[in-house]
Formats: sequence, C-alpha cells, structure tokens
Amino acid sequence: MSRLRELLAPLPVRFDDRRLWLRAAIGLALRAVALELAWAPLRAAFAWGVLRSLALVGIAAEAARPGALAVGPTTFDITVRCTQIEVFALVVPLLWDRSLGTGRNLGRIAGLGLAMYALGVVRIDLSIALYLAGVPWAWAHDVCLGVCYFAVLAATLALGAWTGAPATPWRARAIRARPGSSRA
Repeated sequence: MSRLRELLAPLPVRFDDRRLWLRAAIGLALRAVALELAWAPLRAAFAWGVLRSLALVGIAAEAARPGALAVGPTTFDITVRCTQIEVFALVVPLLWDRSLGTGRNLGRIAGLGLAMYALGVVRIDLSIALYLAGVPWAWAHDVCLGVCYFAVLAATLALGAWTGAPATPWRARAIRARPGSSRA
C-alpha cells in the first residue's frame, strides 16, 4: 500500500479525500445523463464552429446536414461525444467552490464551457486536417480526443476546488507528501 501512495503522491489530488469522491460520483451521474441526450443545438453549434475555423485555415468544407459537415467526399458527423459535453458534465461538480458565491461559480462554469467549446472545435479541426493528410481517422481523432480529455481533467484536479483551499503546485505537493520529508 505504501508503494501505491508513493506513486499517487505526485498527482494533483488526494485520493483519500471524501469530498473528491462525492463530487466525482455526482459528476459520473451527470456524465451518464449527458450522454443520453441528443444535444442537437450544441452539435449544430460545433459543426458551425468547425466549418468557420476550417475556412480560416483554407480547408473547404460545407454543411452536409444539421450536425454534420462534408470535406470533399467525406462526411463527418458531429456526435454528442465530439462536443465533449460528457467531460464538461463530469468536471462541473469538481469545479464548484463553496468558498465562492453562486455567481462566481456559474461564471467559472460558463468560462469552462466556452474554453471546452473552443478546444473541441480546434480538436475536430486538427483531427480533420490530420485525416486529410493521410493519418487514419482512428488515430487522428482518438489521439486528439485523449489529449483534450487529459488536459481538462488534469487542470480540474489541479484546481482542487472541492478542498476549499487553493491547490498547491503539483511538485510542491509531491515533496510535502514524501515520507520523511521535513516540509509540513
């Protein structure tokens, strides 16, 4: 068990913190609900954003149907997972900081939503560009998706809003957590 604690020490979260697990459970429930909904307006907004941003970089694309776009002979469907709404639903409970007012928390959540929208559009653009350059779709799409998921979750865990105190930098927390460390 001590080896496991050593491995987990550099991570930006304490896994023995009950507040994390309660919020994670709520986030998992919200994620499950988010994946069950169609999110047609959000998918259409993503398709619109991708069309506009592809045009900015010189890739000709057009709307094939609501929530889908065509680049040459290939049609790309913007699915619920493309919007990353399930990741947004997962991390919202982890972002809520009880020491802040409702307005500030809602502002943080709205900011996260806008940032995830922009990140998602860039991710889809990059995936399409890689695909057009000859990279297999599974690689072009899934690698970009994994990097984005990791970035969002790592940033959320590093923030540590559920602790009620500002998070310390990852390295500083790891040094303090080492057995025999002189730092408290």
